[in-house]
Amino acid sequence: MLVFLGDSISISVIFPFVPFLVQHFFQFGLEDQHQIGYYAGMIASTYTIGQLISSGFWGSLSDRIGRRPVMLVCMVATMTCLAVFGLSKSFYCALAARFTQGLFSGNVVVAKSYMSDITDSTNESVAFTMIGVVFGVGSFLGPLIGGVLSMPSEK
Repeated sequence: MLVFLGDSISISVIFPFVPFLVQHFFQFGLEDQHQIGYYAGMIASTYTIGQLISSGFWGSLSDRIGRRPVMLVCMVATMTCLAVFGLSKSFYCALAARFTQGLFSGNVVVAKSYMSDITDSTNESVAFTMIGVVFGVGSFLGPLIGGVLSMPSEK
């Protein structure tokens, strides 16, 4: 379940500070600040595009080499991509880091497969319900953490 929590937090932790990051990258004047939402949306959506492209690959790879190695690679890559995103000096570097994070987001697909491997008809419904609950908790905690940690030099 920690995989689902970590993944949902890593997806949503950036949402509170992406507009500030975009403004920092582009230095929009007052008349151009309406473009911030466009570029913030690009950063947020590239994760999903990467995930869409690679989900099938991670699922089939985990069937061939095992769930654990794939999950470990994906967790390390997610951690690395978040660090690269946080250290990005340009919009395109942040965009590439977010897209790459999406490419390596096989944890959810593989963890769901793992859950089906370790459950049976007596506990399957509870286990898969918990996935939604944990993902919801992570989706709540991610923006909360991001908001607390955003703009630290001004707090």
